[in-house]
Amino acid sequence: LQVLNTTDSIFQLNLWLDETHLNGQLFVNKKPELTYRIEERNHLIKQQYWGGYTRHNQIVQIATDSKGDSTERLLVENHAIMMYNPFLKAEL
Repeated sequence: LQVLNTTDSIFQLNLWLDETHLNGQLFVNKKPELTYRIEERNHLIKQQYWGGYTRHNQIVQIATDSKGDSTERLLVENHAIMMYNPFLKAEL
């Protein structure tokens, strides 16, 4: 994670993991003009003809202003070869 603050505001970032998600809170010393939410969409794991697996997803930013109006922006689209079988059975 790399963060650059180019504003005159002071930010505090708190991150934690639960069983399924990376969670976070961002605090600031004054009310921001926009609030942001990041979502993963269209997550897909595919078995390829050559026997391996690929992972695909999109990361979208949702910006909301003080009136509640939102805009969405695609930040990145990922297509990656996986180096392991994602469907391994867990040993109990």
